[in-house]
Amino acid sequence: MNQSNRQNRFVFMQRRPQSLLGQIGAFVAGIMVLVVSFVFGAFILAAIFGFVLLLVVIGMIRGWWLKRQMSSAPGVSPGSSETRGHDVIDGDFTVIDTHRSDQKND
Repeated sequence: MNQSNRQNRFVFMQRRPQSLLGQIGAFVAGIMVLVVSFVFGAFILAAIFGFVLLLVVIGMIRGWWLKRQMSSAPGVSPGSSETRGHDVIDGDFTVIDTHRSDQKND
């Protein structure tokens, strides 16, 4: 490729319109391309946010469902797991008598 072809290859993209009407038309076309790009980008962004929101809602419903299934499992008290933690009494004790009290003394 010679030097003149390389320089003139993209000349149509580098020239500004000579007339005022051509410059106004190019400006309006450029603004329209920007507006369409922003609108299209907004739709894509909204679709991504909607998909993420859908995943979060599905995860929350699944968590609620699993919690509901665990609380209705056999062997679990009807109270929720949050209230069961408050039923525990912690303390120290000392063994005073090692004999069983239900034995009869002869």
